[in-house]
Formats: sequence, C-alpha cells, structure tokens
Amino acid sequence: MIIQRVSVIGFLCFFILFHCSSSEDDNSTGPEQGHPPAEMIDTWIYRMVTVDSVPASLSNVMDWVPDAVEARFHIVNDIGSYVYEEVNLAGGQLFAESGFVYIEDNRIDINKLQDGQGNPLDETIFLTFELVEDTLTLRELDEGTELIFTLHRN
Repeated sequence: MIIQRVSVIGFLCFFILFHCSSSEDDNSTGPEQGHPPAEMIDTWIYRMVTVDSVPASLSNVMDWVPDAVEARFHIVNDIGSYVYEEVNLAGGQLFAESGFVYIEDNRIDINKLQDGQGNPLDETIFLTFELVEDTLTLRELDEGTELIFTLHRN
C-alpha cells in the first residue's frame, strides 16, 4: 500500500515537473503547433463530395451505415478532439468514431482512436484543408483518386 502511494506521488511529481518545463519553453501566442485554430472548433456537416472532379454520392463514397442521411464532424476543443457521426432522419446517431486531429499549415491528419462502442481503432487519414468562413474543404489523395469533401458549419 505504501509502495503504491509513493509510486503515485512520484508519478505526479514527474508529470508536474515535465509539464511545467515543457510549457515554459513555449513562447507562442497563437494555438499550439498541431492544434486546430479556434475558428475550426465547431460542428461541420458533410454537404458534397467530388471524385476526380465528378460529383458523387456522400453515402456511397463514405460507405455510410444503412438509414444514415447525414455525416457530422465535430471538432470538440482546441487540443483537437473530434467525433465523427452518421445520423438518421431524426438526428439519431447510427455510427460514431472519435480521436484527434493534428493541424500543420494546410494539412490535417485525422487520427481515429475508437469507434462508438469504445473499440480501439488505429488509422490515420492525411488530408489538406481550406477553411473559408463557414466552409471547410478537405482534399484526400487515395491511391491516385482525388476526393474533395465540402463541409459547412452547422
């Protein structure tokens, strides 16, 4: 019991020292490297997709679950947590996954960590993005095929 308490206290001290020393080195005034800017934190609704410049069905390209009528991408906070969900006509969630987004310049890496049932996932999607007011455009090059997703702020 005493050994466990000492281990926990030692871990907490190490964590606090490490965290404080790393944050002292950061003199930036904007969002931390890799974190989404404030204007990106919101709920984004998938509105359209093109495949090699040809309009296509979102449900087919994204392989939505049966009865899904819309997909939403929630960037939850400034550390980049996200939730992707597919919903039915009543807005009920039919499918979900979550993880983190990493932003660098015009690139966004979507790191899938778990599905809606809490099962672990280990996949990263590499895209570029453009954010103009209430429109987020995501571009993905998938085995020579260019996918362009257009999302609108909810």
